[in-house]
Amino acid sequence: LIMKFATILIFCATTVNVAIVHSFTSTDAALNQFKPHSLGIPTTALYSSITTGTSDSDTNTDAERISRRSFILSSSIIATAAAASTQLTPRTPLPTDPATIKTLSSIPETLNLIEQSCNRRFLHAVVASDYHFLYRGSNAATDQPAIRSEAFDLLSPATYDSPAAASYFQKLDGVMTDDLVRPRDGHLGVTSVATAGEWGAPVSVWPLGEEVHFAWFESGGLFYPRGDGLSVDRREIVVDGINCGEVSLDDALRMDNVEIMFSGDQFLAVPIALEAELREALKNAFIL
Repeated sequence: LIMKFATILIFCATTVNVAIVHSFTSTDAALNQFKPHSLGIPTTALYSSITTGTSDSDTNTDAERISRRSFILSSSIIATAAAASTQLTPRTPLPTDPATIKTLSSIPETLNLIEQSCNRRFLHAVVASDYHFLYRGSNAATDQPAIRSEAFDLLSPATYDSPAAASYFQKLDGVMTDDLVRPRDGHLGVTSVATAGEWGAPVSVWPLGEEVHFAWFESGGLFYPRGDGLSVDRREIVVDGINCGEVSLDDALRMDNVEIMFSGDQFLAVPIALEAELREALKNAFIL
């Protein structure tokens, strides 16, 4: 038994020794693949021992040591530079308002966006109304035009801080089931700057894209509060205003303190301080 146990120990020691030797051999082979010239090491410096009469084996050994040392040094430098680069790269600041998609820097840029992307029916109505705008209150802290995407919130009790208001809009949503715009996928704008200011800083709104539809009460006024807030008559509501004899969208824009519901995922918001400049730019532009 003792002899067998000793034999096993000798075998294990031999196996471990072979593995270690093989590991060092593999490492040497891998390191030898890195040529001195690829690491930027002067060939004259590397092989200067040849001129001193050093034997070939000594020269090769010295060259291998230099090559490995240079490889390790170069790898350390590269790793350090990469880490420093990562640390010095500035982080992109997160938007302060998640509803703001992009901020525009000037009225010319704003006018260009309106020309290219504003809903054409709405833009035509603004011009036909003699440049009456639609407004909305905004809590975004910006004094520049901005593309915004806000949640549809008319069915939420938190919007008006009133369960009665949410119930009213739910009923309205039910009677407008077959319409292209309804409270569940609509925003409200108003033709009065003062009324818009009750909800935040007033901005003019410009719906973007062609998949946008509009609705308002034929007799004008707000969507809420309205009357007793209990009954809703679909016949009082105009959608898009394209039928003959209906109050058109440009008519609604001319009316005082009228809310207009509009669909669409995005709209441009322009601060009221820039309204006069934007109106003048629109009047001087040929964008129809």
